[in-house]
Amino acid sequence: MYVSTENPITAPLPAGVDPAAAFAAEQALALEVITSLTPEEWSAPSGCPGWSTHDLVAHMAAICRIVTDPASLPDTGGALTEAAQEIYVADRRSWSDAAVLDEYATASGAVVAVLPALVDQTEVVVPGGDLGTYPLPVVLRSLPFDHTTHLRADLVRPRGSVARDLPPANEVVLAATVAWIVAALPQQVTAGIPRYDGAVHLTFAGPGGRTVAVRADGTALTVTEPGDDRPVATATGRSEDVAWWATGRADWRDHVTLSGDEAAAAALLDAVRIF
Repeated sequence: MYVSTENPITAPLPAGVDPAAAFAAEQALALEVITSLTPEEWSAPSGCPGWSTHDLVAHMAAICRIVTDPASLPDTGGALTEAAQEIYVADRRSWSDAAVLDEYATASGAVVAVLPALVDQTEVVVPGGDLGTYPLPVVLRSLPFDHTTHLRADLVRPRGSVARDLPPANEVVLAATVAWIVAALPQQVTAGIPRYDGAVHLTFAGPGGRTVAVRADGTALTVTEPGDDRPVATATGRSEDVAWWATGRADWRDHVTLSGDEAAAAALLDAVRIF
């Protein structure tokens, strides 16, 4: 991981968000599921278009390698994030299921071990290309977000092919997931940005939830904690659903209710796509 200590930036960081505990919880559950996969499940389609379950697990392992052993990954030639992931997956497509499982277990276990020592390093800034540039503790929130999204939305049914009953994500996991989405909004939402006066309040209701104020000037989003001003609109959805619609895996209209200036809120939500 390339890091810099120059020009640190800030983002809303709610107290009590623990990406290390959040990642450990979802990694343990993911490892339990992945270890139980049958040969037929390994080769079946995942919820990521064009990827099998084998490919998806290889991707999850590669994300962990980025944190602890980036030199083990193939050179992506400066490709953008999603193209780089395809390169990592393609490099592992010929691997056996057992080899992919072993890499996932080793790489994700290494992340579990190292994260507690990293979560307070606010002076370190990570340039992430099209992901955005964030203080290290903010970037670390992307790890449980990525893991819980792939586990719950891409590995198991209904989007994935693996039939397993999972317990709901806990408050720690959901708080880290929401925190990453909130921090990523200003840097990852770059197209279709609306313009409206005032702020739209996004409320993530339920465990790990929070409310933020989002302003849009037609070229960029600004995300802050809510102030005393009345919002022009409010968009409310459950914290456990946000990873589905914020990543484009589901239509926000099936998960979010609007009040106030619904056109402004809808235009904002239409522009959201986090990865």
